[in-house]
Amino acid sequence: GRCTECGIDVRGRRVPYEIHHISPRSRGGTEHPANLRTLCSKCHRKYTNELLEKNANGRRGEKMERVGRP
Repeated sequence: GRCTECGIDVRGRRVPYEIHHISPRSRGGTEHPANLRTLCSKCHRKYTNELLEKNANGRRGEKMERVGRP
């Protein structure tokens, strides 16, 4: 009933919460409980934005490698 990042109590409150995949499903993560954690919507948004940024940076690096740039 708590956000595992900031510790806010999400049980019985109007604080929205999300089930977060530690290893994203897009990268082979599963629905196994060991791969899930409860986050409030603010912390979930932070992790989602970090993942999107990492994915964008990775795609830029792959594109540069294909073009032959360092």
